[in-house]
Amino acid sequence: MILLTWFFVPPALLVLASGFVFQNIYVNEGWSFVIAWLASMLGAVIGGTLAFSRAPGLSRDLLRV
Repeated sequence: MILLTWFFVPPALLVLASGFVFQNIYVNEGWSFVIAWLASMLGAVIGGTLAFSRAPGLSRDLLRV
């Protein structure tokens, strides 16, 4: 995921690709993209929450004047 960020690959391509992967697992095409979208949203929310909650502790030494 970090390499994709470095090369400016949009996350929408990953969501669509995971939708095609889930399509092989779930027969109904509509649910595969919904599951892929929910998984990416859940991952983004958890990652953003962890980053937001850890940032003050990690940058405390940098902000000390």
